[in-house]
Amino acid sequence: MKKSELLPTEKNIIYTLEKNAIDRNKYVKYFISFLCSVKGSTSIALDGDWGTGKTFFIKQTQLLFDEYKEGTESKLFKRVLGETESMKKKLAVYYDAWKNDNSNNPLLSLIYSIALSIGEKAQLKNDKRLKEKIKSLGMAALNVAEAFYKVPFGTAVDNIKSFLDSLKDDNYLEEVIEQKKIDESINDFLKTALEESDGNDGVIIFIDELDRCKPSYAVELLEAVKHYFENENIIFVFSVNRKQLIHTIKKYYGNYFDAESYLDRFFDFVFPLPDANMNDFCNYIALPDDKIFNQICRRVIVYFGFSLRIAQHFYGIARVSANKRVYDNGKEDIYNY
Repeated sequence: MKKSELLPTEKNIIYTLEKNAIDRNKYVKYFISFLCSVKGSTSIALDGDWGTGKTFFIKQTQLLFDEYKEGTESKLFKRVLGETESMKKKLAVYYDAWKNDNSNNPLLSLIYSIALSIGEKAQLKNDKRLKEKIKSLGMAALNVAEAFYKVPFGTAVDNIKSFLDSLKDDNYLEEVIEQKKIDESINDFLKTALEESDGNDGVIIFIDELDRCKPSYAVELLEAVKHYFENENIIFVFSVNRKQLIHTIKKYYGNYFDAESYLDRFFDFVFPLPDANMNDFCNYIALPDDKIFNQICRRVIVYFGFSLRIAQHFYGIARVSANKRVYDNGKEDIYNY
């Protein structure tokens, strides 16, 4: 029995783009056009409920940016995007916040992912120069990391005492200077990366699964992006369930905290994730409508408005249950009806 699971593997991402398996290619095309038209430092929220395919959507977008080479675009690229007059070459970086929320330093973790992506994807003119920038950036961040997290970015009442205590430190001014150095080092690092890479017009950083992180990590990462990545050549795309992220922020700052206004400080645009075509999706997970069993499953999925993930789980459980019923009763395979 085929596993009815649409995992965001490279094979599945390519296949769903080639076949337009969930009828989202037109939205991917629009989103790419939107990202290429954005000017200046920008932060975007791709908003959708859990299990609706946000990771899939941004990985499809990232793949097409990776595929873009002016004049030599792949067949897949041309099939999805067609004409590329407005297309710009950008370095696309993917960062899974949830997988990294055991890190004590979201800033260093994010920088590491950016550096790793540049090393893997960019054709560098002078990698020695970039390595030096990464080294100096890493040292600046490490020097201030301990002091930096003594004082959280936020101003919640519970943090005021630790803030006042930190002022007693004789090295406080040195720490402030070090934090400024991080800001300068990050901008210098990104500027050098773009200069040394092969013709990239900017960087797009996709941050995924932020709403699943520990509240402290989610807030610290948001604040790190806000404070240290004010660069006109960088775009952040946060793949989030905005409702759940609001709950996460309230767990950190308290139930009476205005989390919606807080998020408005970070997101310049909110892009709602378009609905998938569930009929096309049912075809993808091997659920043709040529048998009564499959027809019933499809109707249940559509009637209850299941998300992609729930639809997959439901169909998998239904098949297992049907197989057990056939085995127990010794009757003909239910899938023949």
